[in-house]
Amino acid sequence: MPSGLETCLPTISNKGELLSDVASDFAAGPEKPASYMGKVTALLYARYCAGEKPLAMVSTDNCSHNGDKLYAAVAAFARAWVENRKADAGF
Repeated sequence: MPSGLETCLPTISNKGELLSDVASDFAAGPEKPASYMGKVTALLYARYCAGEKPLAMVSTDNCSHNGDKLYAAVAAFARAWVENRKADAGF
């Protein structure tokens, strides 16, 4: 059985509002994000850079479609960072 962290159970907000005030994080990249979602995505990017280690992110927010919202937020950061050449294209 592999060792190390395999699952993360974040609670981001009670409404799942994951993409407010993130334009500066999109432009700056994963080095020093200010938003909570930027910090979460930067940690996921660091894990990716350390060997593309898989991690199940299981949202525990009490809102409809919480997993979909978490996925969309991380994907938005990844897309922006790749487009701005702040992250590898594979991320």
